[in-house]
Amino acid sequence: MELRLSVIFRHVSSDYLPGDLTQAGKVLLALAGGDPVSTMELIRILEADPRSAFQALRNESCGYWLINNLNKNKGRGLYQLSTLHLSGNPLDDAKARAIQKRELATYSKDLALSESLRLPGAMERLQEVMQEELRFD
Repeated sequence: MELRLSVIFRHVSSDYLPGDLTQAGKVLLALAGGDPVSTMELIRILEADPRSAFQALRNESCGYWLINNLNKNKGRGLYQLSTLHLSGNPLDDAKARAIQKRELATYSKDLALSESLRLPGAMERLQEVMQEELRFD
């Protein structure tokens, strides 16, 4: 018998559990053992790239699961679910979700800052292109 997410994560609100047969659910099931799982293994399980499943799991739609990439800057991913989700303690689970929310908000802030730094150059480029176009009028 296959284990269901609702059994493995009985201490987690059902609002945070994707369907077992969804891409996100299959990724979460693969990570539920606590061992690191490679991108290649997830591709084998899903028969697809796991990127969208990770996005769903890590953001509001699936309740901010804290999934660490152990190979973050080394090429192919090696993913592990935070032990805080696996402890069986609802407070640990809530802490993991708070950490993931902070990480997501920090990433969003950094991305917004990076993009805002491009604005002067983009405005200058737009002016140049508009001037070039005006030569044809």
